[in-house]
This record gives sequence, structure tokens and C-alpha cells, in this order.
Amino acid sequence: MSDASSAPSAVTRAREVRVVDGERPDNDHEDRVPERLLTIPEAARVLAVPESWLRERVRLRRVPHRRLGKHVRFSSTDLEQIVERAAQQVAIRRRSSYRWPHAPYGQQGER
Repeated sequence: MSDASSAPSAVTRAREVRVVDGERPDNDHEDRVPERLLTIPEAARVLAVPESWLRERVRLRRVPHRRLGKHVRFSSTDLEQIVERAAQQVAIRRRSSYRWPHAPYGQQGER
């Protein structure tokens, strides 16, 4: 069995999809290789989510994406933004002065 901590995250997988641009120190951009854009099935696989979930988010315009005519595509930056936006904040639980009754519901103690 593989350890869950050794599995690459979605952001890491998204970065692996990114094509190395081969930029030279003299900043010659003519030889630059364009980044490969991913289709919905490919992006869903990288994000480890159901394809239907991603299609629905695209339909509702809730995730960053590119439209080339009727075709939907994702850049590695789009995938990184999807992961970042999905990050949940840690909720610190506050103590409440209200306490639940110790007796089961409907069986309150006699007064």
C-alpha cells in the first residue's frame, strides 16, 4: 500500500503538466514552447474529481477555464487556481455557554 502523504497533490500534478519553456538567459522568447491546454477529462483526472463535477462548475462559471469556440480548456494556472480556491479555512470551535440537556429528548428531569 502506498502512503497518502507520498501521493502528489493536485497542484503538483498540475505543475507536472506544465511544459518547460526552455527560456534562455538572454530572454529570447522566440523558441518558447506554448503551454499545453487540458480538456475537461484530462483536467478532471489531474484534479482527481469526477468529470461531471468539473463540467457543472464550468457551466456555472465557478472555476477558471478557457473557451476556444465551443471547446473548454484548462491551463496549469487554471488548475492551480481551482485548487487554491477550494482550500478550506480551519474553523476554530468556540466554547458555548449553552449545554445540551443530559436527559434524552422528552424525558426532562422532574422539577
